Amino acid sequence: MQYRLGIDVGGTNTDAVILDERDAVLAQCKRPTTADVSSGIKEAVDGVLREGRVRAENIRHAMLGTTHCTNAIVERRNLCRVGIVRLGAPSGLAIPPLTDWPADILPHIGQHQHIVHGGYEYNGVPLSPPDEQEIRSALQALAKDGARTIFEKLKGEYDFIVVDSHPVLPATDSLLIGQHVDAVLLAVLRDVSQTPKVYAACQRLTSLGIRVLGAVVNGTQQDVYGNAYQYGTPAQTS
Repeated sequence: MQYRLGIDVGGTNTDAVILDERDAVLAQCKRPTTADVSSGIKEAVDGVLREGRVRAENIRHAMLGTTHCTNAIVERRNLCRVGIVRLGAPSGLAIPPLTDWPADILPHIGQHQHIVHGGYEYNGVPLSPPDEQEIRSALQALAKDGARTIFEKLKGEYDFIVVDSHPVLPATDSLLIGQHVDAVLLAVLRDVSQTPKVYAACQRLTSLGIRVLGAVVNGTQQDVYGNAYQYGTPAQTS
């Protein structure tokens, strides 16, 4: 038998019900709505599945209703910044995203938006061929804006911030993060890191104006090195 799952997320409680094929209520469950919302939903769903003795794979349809979207718009609180990539250029350039949105909500979600080529008309006719590089550049720009927001918040809470980031050459993560830090230390592994690649990583960082302080060498053998000092005075010549 196939079942339908309904979830209602309210400000106080999250309710879940299971309907059978005759639209009869098979089971119901109520759990407190949690601050992160999703864990409260999970608890309600797990509870109603146990109550109805229904296996998750037998749920054919799942519906979710919530007032959180309306509350977020009305209250203007606890809003996350939103990145928008619209596929539609050259159509729609005259009316950018968020047009006619209330001015007092825009600072909360940000105005990080990009219009790129691609998309379809309502009847399925392509507007223009998508440009993969254009889309990639838009996503990278959004990631950079997101990193700036995170670092601005962290700098207001901590005196020192150490970020252990991704290797420089395989992906752009470190290049995006590096533009928001004071300096970078490269971590290299003895007998593994290759000098040309370390040099290439430094070049990529410095080309973006990222300050490279130096490198930390991992995997060294401590017993190879020793401590020794020697003092003396210059020889006197007559």
